[in-house]
Amino acid sequence: MAIRYLFTDWRRRRRAIRSYLRSRKAPTIPSGIDNRDAPHERPARALPKLPTRGERIRRIAVWRKLRPVIRWHRRTPVGVVLGGYFGTLGSLSLLACLFFLFPFPLKKEALPPAPAGNGSVTIALGVSPRNALSQPASVPETIALLQQEADDAFRGGNFASAENLYRQILPKARLKALTGFHIFLCMLQQGKSAELKLMMEKIPPSSIAKNPLGFYARAALDLKAGRPEEAAAPLAAARSQFPEISLFYDEALREAGLPPPEH
Repeated sequence: MAIRYLFTDWRRRRRAIRSYLRSRKAPTIPSGIDNRDAPHERPARALPKLPTRGERIRRIAVWRKLRPVIRWHRRTPVGVVLGGYFGTLGSLSLLACLFFLFPFPLKKEALPPAPAGNGSVTIALGVSPRNALSQPASVPETIALLQQEADDAFRGGNFASAENLYRQILPKARLKALTGFHIFLCMLQQGKSAELKLMMEKIPPSSIAKNPLGFYARAALDLKAGRPEEAAAPLAAARSQFPEISLFYDEALREAGLPPPEH
């Protein structure tokens, strides 16, 4: 159907052009003048013919879109046209200024209440002691139950079961350093020397440590070997650098059967 319409339109256009050419009078040339070299006149066109059909279609589409605007410009006074354009731009500018200067307040999402923990305080790897003590404990209930079971097994001397429970807690524990120290003590009391050596290699040096885990690990090795005098130096350094949390590590040593020397 579209091809038929295009062909009919093309035939009508060609017929109109031929009628227009026939209606024009041929220019008269005076007698005696040789017109063989004179240029042949061609009919004038209102618009230049575009080379491709796609360009012609685009020009028609643009004209159909702009025709109402041009018609409005011609039929409307200049003041009304300028007022319409500048009024629209001014309104948009005012709205943009109000949006950026006075942003709309966003609705804050309500935070879920933190579940009640067991009240125990531990120290996390990579967190300063003061910040760790000031932050509220927010461990899930299942982690809190595992923590209680692990602490009971540790105090009862069941170090194998306590180690297994502490390892389950460690990936999701909010504060990991003291949990890692409990695992270290469990392996020490079970005589796992190879695992202890690997764990000691992963503990950060004391110069850049953010918790007393390294000091107390060396002290625990000395206490296990029966050298309390050598354990006194790292214990004193840990208590001087981390006075607020050293008591929790001292308690872990006592519960493991390795009481630290009094300071």
